[in-house]
Amino acid sequence: MLNMASLLCLATTSIFMVLNVIHHTWILLINNLVLVILAIGLIFVSRFKYFDASIVVLAFLFTIYFFVNALLFRNGLDFAIVIMMAVSVLLINNRSARVAILLTQVLLFAAFMYLQKTPTIIPLLPTYRNFTIVILLLVILACLLEYFKSKQLEYLKNLNKANEELRESNRVKEQMLSILSHDFNAPVGNLATTLNLFDEGILTEAEFREVSIKLKAQLQVLTMSLTEVLHWSKMQITGDPGLAGNVNISELICEILPLFQHSLQEKNIHLQNSIDTSVAAYGYADHLKLIFRNLLSNAIKFSHIGGNIYLSANKERDKISISITDEGTGIKPAILEALQNEQLRFTSTPGTAMEKGTGLGLMLVREFLDKNGGSLIIQNGPLKGSIFTVVLPKAPIVPME
Repeated sequence: MLNMASLLCLATTSIFMVLNVIHHTWILLINNLVLVILAIGLIFVSRFKYFDASIVVLAFLFTIYFFVNALLFRNGLDFAIVIMMAVSVLLINNRSARVAILLTQVLLFAAFMYLQKTPTIIPLLPTYRNFTIVILLLVILACLLEYFKSKQLEYLKNLNKANEELRESNRVKEQMLSILSHDFNAPVGNLATTLNLFDEGILTEAEFREVSIKLKAQLQVLTMSLTEVLHWSKMQITGDPGLAGNVNISELICEILPLFQHSLQEKNIHLQNSIDTSVAAYGYADHLKLIFRNLLSNAIKFSHIGGNIYLSANKERDKISISITDEGTGIKPAILEALQNEQLRFTSTPGTAMEKGTGLGLMLVREFLDKNGGSLIIQNGPLKGSIFTVVLPKAPIVPME
């Protein structure tokens, strides 16, 4: 606003200075030079951000200048006092200084209204000059108010967007807490109950071993989910995802497969990994581990006993695609469409062996893929099962030294 006002002031004053030189009106020329100095002062304040005290001083000086001009020349600058009132309200943040300036402006405007009928010692300006000055003042006021309004609307738009994001974030956190409190309670409660029964001698050692196998699988899912949520929470709080780099997908899959060894054996699922050892993505290793842990867990969960899971990868110019294909239940068309359009944030369906999930998996997968510049493609298989394809940026080739 200061820059706009200063530039408009300098432009119009320069025109009047030329006219004053042509008409040999030296008093008006000196008057214009004073206004130029004040406008340069505005630019200086705006450039170096000396806002607080400087704006108050400049507002006072401009008001005095406009009052004296209006009284001496009857040139319409009494309108400029009203403009200064609007500018003072918009720019002066200190309430006491703002009230003092506004009171001064009101008193000076009232003084002008009282004294405007008194004779002047300086000849009045031509009517066309007064008319031009008033029009220019109104244009400057309109430009300032329009600029301020546009900035205000932009600020409100950003504020509404931030509020909406905050509401969505709070909604997600509330749903996550609700899901965690519900789904984490079962395996922890089962563990406590089993240990109590064994401690009291109600369960035999053989029965305890049989139950412990199921408890181990439940706790494995619980631990994995808790790790993912803690990682997600840390990223939300710190905003720091860590260090990105080249990640060998084949090695990463080999690291996480032991986590699913028991689940694969229990359902007699054959996992065929055909990902080449040269396939590498660029991203955050911890994020990619979480992504593939979730997708592998889903594939196992919805696979039938004795089924197959296939891991494959394709290289493109700047992307790699890693597909996890199962021969399980597939996805119902309505749910598939909702998942493809990201309309379902939390969804948990029992697996083929009635396995339970937290409903957080795909939400976390999508969020971490977004952080890594990737995407997720969800499809049903041509005959049965489903295909989850992760698309990631390809790792850049590092030249040999």
